[in-house]
Amino acid sequence: MNSVQLIGNVARDPQVRVTKTGKAVSSFTVACNRKFGDKESTDFVNCVAWGVLAESVGNQVKKGTRVCVHGRFTTRSYEDGNGDKRYVSEVVADTVALVLNSAKKKSDGAENFYSMGTVSNDEKIPF
Repeated sequence: MNSVQLIGNVARDPQVRVTKTGKAVSSFTVACNRKFGDKESTDFVNCVAWGVLAESVGNQVKKGTRVCVHGRFTTRSYEDGNGDKRYVSEVVADTVALVLNSAKKKSDGAENFYSMGTVSNDEKIPF
């Protein structure tokens, strides 16, 4: 299974382009923090969104926006201007959610997401 979930801040404004066939594509980078021992490091992960999602990312996401990206990891290749083969690894986004209240986290560490629903505690679970 090829599934990736990232939560982090957008490192620079997304670049939105249109392909020859008229399909929108948005490229952006997500900065994700990780801890190992007592040290902290940041990974900068390249992401790409297609179609309507690409247009939404271009309209709603700016540098510094906290996002949750769900998608798949892929590697592609192309030839540069000198004829050299180059490889690009990136996450192809299926979902991009804006994280709400990112500056003010809840005490339990939970975060709220703009595009995800809420769970009601009033429901009776049958098990």
